[in-house]
Amino acid sequence: MLHVEKALQKTLSNKNIYNFAGFGKSKPPTPKNLDNYDVFFIGTNLGGLCSHHFEKSTHEKYSVMVSSNSTVNQIYPLRNVYEMQNMGKTDYLANAKQSVHKHSAFSDFVGVDRIKAEENKVVLTNGREIGYNQLVIASGQDFDIESISGFDAAWEHEEHPVYAPSDHPKWKGSLHKYPKYHYNFCSGDAYFCIPKFPFRGEVETYNFFISDEIWTWFKAHGKLHPHSRLIILNANDKFVQYNDAADQFIKEELSKRGIEVVYNTSLEGVEQDNFKINTRNLQTGETEQRQYNNLYSIIPCKPQEFLVKSGLTTDRGLVDVDKHTLQHNKHKNIFALGDCADLPTTRSFFGGWQQIHVVRNNLERALNGQSLNGIYDGYTKAPLYTSQTKLTFVEHFYDQKPSWQHLKNPHDVLGGIRQKQWAGLKKKFLNFYLGKTWGPPYYKFKKTFKEQEQGPEQTSSKYSVTKKTASN
Repeated sequence: MLHVEKALQKTLSNKNIYNFAGFGKSKPPTPKNLDNYDVFFIGTNLGGLCSHHFEKSTHEKYSVMVSSNSTVNQIYPLRNVYEMQNMGKTDYLANAKQSVHKHSAFSDFVGVDRIKAEENKVVLTNGREIGYNQLVIASGQDFDIESISGFDAAWEHEEHPVYAPSDHPKWKGSLHKYPKYHYNFCSGDAYFCIPKFPFRGEVETYNFFISDEIWTWFKAHGKLHPHSRLIILNANDKFVQYNDAADQFIKEELSKRGIEVVYNTSLEGVEQDNFKINTRNLQTGETEQRQYNNLYSIIPCKPQEFLVKSGLTTDRGLVDVDKHTLQHNKHKNIFALGDCADLPTTRSFFGGWQQIHVVRNNLERALNGQSLNGIYDGYTKAPLYTSQTKLTFVEHFYDQKPSWQHLKNPHDVLGGIRQKQWAGLKKKFLNFYLGKTWGPPYYKFKKTFKEQEQGPEQTSSKYSVTKKTASN
C-alpha cells in the first residue's frame, strides 16, 4: 500500500484534481494561507464528507479548510467484500482527497498537533497556527499497534499468517495478502482476536462466520485438518457494546456452530518465529502462551493524543459532545462525529452518515445565530455477515431501540439478496466520496430537521425530518 499512497499523494498534490467539467461559473477555491476560516474540519473520511455537504448546502458561502495527514480512506463496511475478493484494491482504498469539496482549502496531508480551544485556534504538525469560528472533529481513533508486541512485523510480512482488517501502510500496491486468512488455512488453530472497546470496525469487520463456513467446507473436502479449530479471543464479555440483542444473537450463533470463545482475554504479543501468541486474562491477570497457524486481530485503538492534550475528551479519551446535537459540552463552537465522539451507540459508517446530517445542519444554524435543531437519535447500521453469501444488519438507535431491519433474515433468501446488494456497493461509496449524493436516507434530497419544541431526549424518530429539500 506504500506505493499506492505515494502515487496518490503525488497525483492529489496537483490542483487540477479540482478542475471538474461542468456548467456555469464556480467560485474560486478558498486560499490555503488564510489566518482564519469560518469552519475548520479535521479528517477526510466522515470529516471530508461533512465538509463537502456543508459546502454544497451553503453554496460555498463560507471559508472552509480541511486537515488530514491520511492519503487513503479504507472503506471498513466493505472489508469483508474486499477480503472475499469481490472488490478490487483500487475500489477499497478510497482516495482521501476525493471527499474534499473543490471550494475548500486543504492542508496537503498536514495533520493537527493540538487545538487551542480557548483561543479558537488549531496548531498543525508543521507549527502553523490557524484560527476558526467553528471546528468539526472527525479524526477517528488512533491505532495502538504497539500494544501487541511483535504484531506489526508479523502483519507486514508478505507470507506470515497474521492478518488485520486493514491493509498495512507499507504494503506494495501489488501485494494481495488479505484474502489468505480465509483461503490458505490448512491445519492447526486459527484465532480471531477482538480488543477492548472502543475500536474501529465493531461488527463491520467480524468475519468469523464467513471463516467457519469456508473451513467447514475445507474439512469436508480434505483441504483442512479435521481437528483444526477456530477460536475467538474477546477482550470484552460482549461482541456488541451497546446492543444486547445483537450481542446475544452472535453468541447463540457461535454456540450453534461449536466455535470456542474465550472472554475477557486480550492478545498481548506475537512471536512470529515460533508461531506463538501471548494472551492475558484481564480479570485475573494470568498470562498464557498459545500456538497458532492462522491469526486475525482487529487492531486495538487508543485516543487521539492531540485531542487528549487539548482537553476536549472524556475519561474514555473520546470527544465530549452532547449525544443529540453533537456539540461539545464545554466549547459551543466545536462539533464532533464518528469514532472519535463519545456516543453510546454502535460505531458504523452509516451511523456516521446520520451524524453528518446533524453536524452540517447545526453548523449552518450556529453560523446564522440560530438554535440547534439537528438531533441525532443514535441511529446506526452495520453489516453482520452470517456466511459467505448472507448477511443481516445490526441496526438500532440509542437505548437499544431496534430499527426495522435489525437482525432480520440472517439465513434465508432475503439475507442472500441483501448480501448481493451489499457486495455491489462500491460505486455507491465512490459517489459518496465525490459528493454526488446526499447519502442515506434520501440520497437525492437533503435531510432537514424540524424546530424543537421539546427536549431532544423526547425525540426518537429515525429520520427526524419534516420535508425533503431538492439538492442544488
